Amino acid sequence: MPWMSWEPELSVGVKEMDDEHRELIGMLNEIHASTAANRNGRELSHLVERVVARAKAHFAHEERLLEEAAYSEAGAHYREHDRMIAKALSVQAAFHCGSPSALSEEFFDFLRDWLLHHIRECDKLYGPSLNAKGIY
Repeated sequence: MPWMSWEPELSVGVKEMDDEHRELIGMLNEIHASTAANRNGRELSHLVERVVARAKAHFAHEERLLEEAAYSEAGAHYREHDRMIAKALSVQAAFHCGSPSALSEEFFDFLRDWLLHHIRECDKLYGPSLNAKGIY
């Protein structure tokens, strides 16, 4: 059983965003499983770099869609993304500097809680606005 699962209730009504959210959940599951299996630092480092890069790309894509739809809450949404990327980069830097504890269960719980909250409470709000602009 995966540590984190995609559920239909997480759909924001925009296929591209739903697909990217599924991908991020899958990547977080991969890192979590690798950490639990005590994989070597080099492999974990690569996984962390991949998920941070993918999160940045996803946020940029989402922000382009919000701009295209002239979403009224875009500024607050962008700030949420910025805070998450700053946290992820901080953990990534600590991990690269030799602190394997940066990838603690507490950090994974934080990631899961943040992502699920962000999708349910923030991303789901933009779905109708994007749909109204023909973005499904």
